[in-house]
Amino acid sequence: MDFPWATFGARSFLALTLGATTGRLIADLVSGRAPAQDLTPFSANRFAFTGGHA
Repeated sequence: MDFPWATFGARSFLALTLGATTGRLIADLVSGRAPAQDLTPFSANRFAFTGGHA
């Protein structure tokens, strides 16, 4: 593993209800498998400046 993996952000009942889904997605990513869901919308790059007006 080249870098540590972490998940965060879910609180209260969401952590309980989404825990298994989050665990499967992280397991897929850590093991090099393609995740079952497209994770592009959750990329940190969505905050990157792409030009134009701010």
